[in-house]
This record gives sequence, structure tokens and C-alpha cells, in this order.
Amino acid sequence: MVGVTTIANLNAPAGKQISLYYNLKNQNLGLQQRNESTSQDPPTDVYVSSITAQVGWIENPSQVASANLTGLPLVFGFTEKKADPAVPKQLNHDVSILSPVYNPVGQTLKDNKTIAAVSDGVSASVFFLTGGSGNAYKIEEAVVGQIQPDDWSGTAVIIQDSSLAAYYSEPGVRRIIYQAADNSEIHDYRPKRGYVNIGNTNAKDASPLAVVTAGSKAYLYYVNTHDQVKRIVKSDLSNPDSWGQEQDVNAPKKVSKESQITVISAGGKNHLFYVAQGASDTTFEHIVDSQ
Repeated sequence: MVGVTTIANLNAPAGKQISLYYNLKNQNLGLQQRNESTSQDPPTDVYVSSITAQVGWIENPSQVASANLTGLPLVFGFTEKKADPAVPKQLNHDVSILSPVYNPVGQTLKDNKTIAAVSDGVSASVFFLTGGSGNAYKIEEAVVGQIQPDDWSGTAVIIQDSSLAAYYSEPGVRRIIYQAADNSEIHDYRPKRGYVNIGNTNAKDASPLAVVTAGSKAYLYYVNTHDQVKRIVKSDLSNPDSWGQEQDVNAPKKVSKESQITVISAGGKNHLFYVAQGASDTTFEHIVDSQ
């Protein structure tokens, strides 16, 4: 799985204000600076470790996620400790901050490799699945900052390998989007308030998920059973029943079955990135979508 995530860097020069992070085959982190105004931006600013570099500790395949904490971009992912012959084989891996510093913040079974993150600017939350191997999947939250983690146990039964997407619907209110086992429905969940089914999406099983907010709206992107990108718009952030109908996205290239998708709002548009079918795992489609 090609993990990819984006975060705004408003201190970068114009034309380079989207930072795109992704995992590399040598288990390190790559970075591309992408254009916040146009999709015509062949990546010329690319930062990766050399082929002679030390093998890193980031799980690959696995997803990555990012959030902005008091102006500091945090990148999250899954990490594995180097094998020690004196220690029994580990069943878990760490959920960790990958950048700017390495720091484990949680643990889960190694089969769980999907992740999401969100921030209110002061605190950041990272979400991941626990359970599996015969037990029900649950969503867990780890926090960097002052807020307390919520209890996310009130979901429907979660599909195996469900992706996650997180957003704030109003100040102090975090919501998580996941895929349910029942008919592959996509749910929008708030602790203690329950979940809503986000319409008839025709999403593939374990579809990649990405959400972004802009103004009073939320935009959810996912992949259908034909590997095409689709979206649904929530017209009122604070109203859980305001999700609309499935909409087409002008993304002609199908999404690789191994690719995560990521979206960011910049310049009054949504910028979507993913690896297309047949492309290398460091070549990312850049789609600019209307708001």
C-alpha cells in the first residue's frame, strides 16, 4: 500500500505550499512540494533518502496521516522495531509520529495499517484500528496536546482493513468516517451521538477515504467498485444529516489498488493526490476539484 498524506505549508514559496509525504520502499519518508494553485506541477522539489541510506523503521505497506499542530506539521504512521533474536516475535507494531521527530503514541496488531489524523491547531488526534484476528475492530484515538481522547466504541461493525478519515464538524467536536461491514456502507460517527450512513456510495470494500473541510462544508472522497474517485458533500458541517448524493470527480485515471488517497484545501479548491493504476509508487496524480 502506498501511503500518502498532504499538509499546507504557508511559509513555503508560492507554488510550493502543499507538502506531500509518502512512505518509501526502504521504510523511510519521502517529501514532495506541490503547487497550491494548479495541477500542472511536475514535482521538481523531491526529497527522499538515497539508495545507499540506512533502511528505516516505517512499515511499508501501510498508510500515513498528517495534522498541523500549532503551525508544526506532524506526520503519523506505523513503525516496527528492529528484530532482536532474544525477543519473541512481536504481534503489534507502533503508531508513531514520523516527523518532525520519531515518537510512538500507540500500538495495534500488525495487520491494522490504516490511519487518520486531525487537528484543531492546538491539539492533534491520530486514529487507528485495534482488534482483528477474530475480534471485532474498534477505533482508537491517541492525542498530542491538551484534549482527552474520546470513546469511539459505538460504531457499527467495521469492515476489515477499513480506511479512516477524521474532521472537526464544529469547535471541540471530532468526527470519524469509516466503512461498515454491512453492505460496505460509509458511516460518519460522533461519540455518544451515534453514526449516520453517508448515502448510496457504491464504494469498494476497504475503499481509501479522505475528507477535507472548507467553510461550512465537508468533502468526502472515496473509490468505487470500478476504482474511480467519487465524492459526497456535506452541506452543513454541524448537521450530520446534510450529506448529499454521490458526485463525479474529474479524475480520469483509476486509483491503484495499493494507493491511499489524500485531499487538502488550498486556493479555494480541493487538491486530491493518489497513485494511478500502472504508475510508479512515487508518481502521484494531482487533481484539482471545485468546492
